[in-house]
Amino acid sequence: MRTVVLVAGAMLGLLSGLGSAGARAADAASVDDVTLLRNTVANLLEAMVKQGLLSKDAATRLVADAQAKAEAETAATAGADAAAPGDVRVTYVPQVVRDDITREVQASVTEAVVADVKTAAREEGWGVPAGLPEWLGRTRLVGELRMRAEQTAFDDGNATAIPDYQRINEAGGIADLGEEQLLNSTTDQSRFQVRLTLGAIFNMTQNFTGALAFTTGNELNPVTRNQSFGLYGRSLPILLDEAYVKYQTDIDRDQHHFRLVFGRHAGLWQASDLVWYVDTRFNGATFQYAQSSPSTQYVQNSLLTQNGSGLYGQMNMPATGQARGFFTTLGAYQLQEEAFTANDKWLFGAQAGYEWQFHERVKGSFAAAWYDYKNITGRLNPPGSRQFDFTAPAFVQKGNTLFDISNDDDPLTQRWAVAADFSILHLNTMWAWLVTPRLQADFVGEWAENIGYDEAEVIARVGTAATSADLRGRTTAYRLQWRIGRPVITQPLAWRLTAGYSYAERDALLDAFTDTNFRRGGTDAQGIFLAGELGLASKSWLRLRYQGADEIDGPPLGVDVIQLDVHAQF
Repeated sequence: MRTVVLVAGAMLGLLSGLGSAGARAADAASVDDVTLLRNTVANLLEAMVKQGLLSKDAATRLVADAQAKAEAETAATAGADAAAPGDVRVTYVPQVVRDDITREVQASVTEAVVADVKTAAREEGWGVPAGLPEWLGRTRLVGELRMRAEQTAFDDGNATAIPDYQRINEAGGIADLGEEQLLNSTTDQSRFQVRLTLGAIFNMTQNFTGALAFTTGNELNPVTRNQSFGLYGRSLPILLDEAYVKYQTDIDRDQHHFRLVFGRHAGLWQASDLVWYVDTRFNGATFQYAQSSPSTQYVQNSLLTQNGSGLYGQMNMPATGQARGFFTTLGAYQLQEEAFTANDKWLFGAQAGYEWQFHERVKGSFAAAWYDYKNITGRLNPPGSRQFDFTAPAFVQKGNTLFDISNDDDPLTQRWAVAADFSILHLNTMWAWLVTPRLQADFVGEWAENIGYDEAEVIARVGTAATSADLRGRTTAYRLQWRIGRPVITQPLAWRLTAGYSYAERDALLDAFTDTNFRRGGTDAQGIFLAGELGLASKSWLRLRYQGADEIDGPPLGVDVIQLDVHAQF
């Protein structure tokens, strides 16, 4: 009997828990578990009635009592759980689900957080030893490497006795030079060349900048940075190419932008290779003003001051963006210092122009310049004296009218100097048309005239060795250039094609600073140039260029130059 009572008590407890178990099913167990419990209790009661352990009436009363108790507990629980105003009900989330959510959040957030941390570390210099100078954080390093394969072919009908005046001046005459006193005009030449440039830009303040650049090259030649490999394996020299300080107004300033550059720097003149070869550097001071934003200001060939063109040594003007409006450039540069004299050689320049946006995709610019050389002409020495040897140029290529200033009785002693004055009027126009977002067409037109040439003065300097017919004024130069292709060439498969014609008479320009590749340097040259460029990868590209030129008035000299260049910037 004791067993029956215990079992009946257990059944009553189970039945009374059915209601509350059902109420808690959503929080503690599934609906299936509650159903299983109810069916189990019902089956036990039925079995006990059949075995005579419990009467049917007693079983019915047990179920009724349990049901009543469950309903009372459910009502009490519902009253206790009723939400008061302002209460927030939070659904229970199983631990397994919470673990899955944690893993998903970590996976999605980690990558973004790491990227942000890396950016902050790079910008704020995390991990940089405190002992390093603070200015390193305000310094940007730049560089470019160019490898060149070049083939020079000379026409069969070229003259064979063209003096190399630069070499003669270096030697003081022709006494010991032999055939080296002559330019090569007949023997074709193949060679490999390299040009390496490394530079640093120092941002001292928002408006004040300094820069240094080192490059390969020939210290005696001011218009080339190329170094030939034919040195029997010897090491190549590295030279100081640029060193300057610059002060300018804020880059984001909309109106009235000023720039002052002092030191050795690339040209800020709107000009092509016709007047200033791209490797020419100016030693002195340049002041520039632009009415509007400086973002499109033309800067000649310089790794330190490129405007994003990616084409080292070419004129570039974007077809879109704010136009400069009125702009002007002033410069004063010392060419050659002579101790104990007041005859230092100088170059002064002034340029003014206007750039405007004709259409949202068409931009044009026109500029007029004047370049004036001081003390550039030679002076004949007194008989047997070397007093005026300093008036001979430190560097010449070929083309200009020269005369021997040695004035002694030794025919093997020679010193050649420029016979004409040079005061050059220069006109330049540039146009850019963005045909499509990925295709831009450019045009450059230039004309130059040496208004300082005086035929009578030249004849007086040269003397009776030449007639007036030989020294008639040949003082005009011009250049036309067309280009089409991608606005920026430093991306994979970007392409660009260039074609043009160049013409420079004998004394139109000072031959020392003209293109060193076109007819192998100098003036008295006319001919065409063609080029094709192809982007290889980010900041690297390939260029194939042909230049074919002949003499205008001088001895027959036709030269064809083919160059294959591989550029890489970093």
